[in-house]
Amino acid sequence: MALANDPSWSEILDKSQHSFLNLPLEEKSRLGYFWFAVMRTTETLYHHYLKGNADASIWEAQAGGLENNLRSPGFREWWHNRGYPFTTEFTDFVNTSLDRVESSGEPYDWFGNAK
Repeated sequence: MALANDPSWSEILDKSQHSFLNLPLEEKSRLGYFWFAVMRTTETLYHHYLKGNADASIWEAQAGGLENNLRSPGFREWWHNRGYPFTTEFTDFVNTSLDRVESSGEPYDWFGNAK
């Protein structure tokens, strides 16, 4: 993956754990487009799963990754402030997941490096 070769991504991702809105414009743009691509892919898999065209174990793994991302305050800021449309069904699914994550109080801990 090309992002793994770009050392600036580590810093951007680290800063975004705390806030998306406080990032400089260039970093917001880079990360926003990245998260949009991830979420569009997740949305596509979600609809394939609903139609029976994706294995449940694949969807469950993707949904688990989504829930972990939703624990990040920065990701939640991006989700609430995104300018990109997603289907109503997927938006409702993400918002329901977000409510569950927020009520659980579990911290964001990607690769054990939460601060």
